[in-house]
Amino acid sequence: MGINLFNAPFRVLGWKTVLFHLITFPIAIFYFVLTTTGIALSIGLLVVVVGFFLGYGVLWLIHGMAPVEAWFVSKLLDTPIGASLPEPSGSFTERYKKMLTSPSTWSRIFYVPLKLLMASFGFAFAVSAVSSLSLLATPFLYQQEWFDVSITSNWVIDTMGEAILAALAGLIASWILLYLSFLIGRLTAVVARVMISDPTGVVL
Repeated sequence: MGINLFNAPFRVLGWKTVLFHLITFPIAIFYFVLTTTGIALSIGLLVVVVGFFLGYGVLWLIHGMAPVEAWFVSKLLDTPIGASLPEPSGSFTERYKKMLTSPSTWSRIFYVPLKLLMASFGFAFAVSAVSSLSLLATPFLYQQEWFDVSITSNWVIDTMGEAILAALAGLIASWILLYLSFLIGRLTAVVARVMISDPTGVVL
């Protein structure tokens, strides 16, 4: 049976998806910064030839990202996909031309910003889901001086009834956010399968 809104907190895949978002969000930022900076520098330095060689390195970086992303998707999102690197055969010019004209190169380039967008939402939902769970401790800790939970500037939880309501709200919020995190994970898996996998790729 698949994951739905009602069973998401009780399925291992739901929490593996949270872990996926927490790990891959900083990686997505890293790849986006390197890719956009590398492409911009390559284009800007074409007039002095350096950009030609830098562009080659950027393309290899983008292709090198694919097997890493495929590994995370396979292991944490339970969606086996394989992604291979370009064949290092032929002369430098032939390899460069082959990469520039390969559909997989361009799909993997466009995957980078899409991945960052999906990772941003997934990370936000995952962190919010985990942090909302902290409200479950409110009924036990609300009387402690160091424990401060304020709904608004004028509403501070200082009774058991309010503490129980806060815990219930945290549970419901975490439940929903966990499911949203899972949905973003499913979307990421589908997009990754379409944009970075290939038939010859080996599932690691």
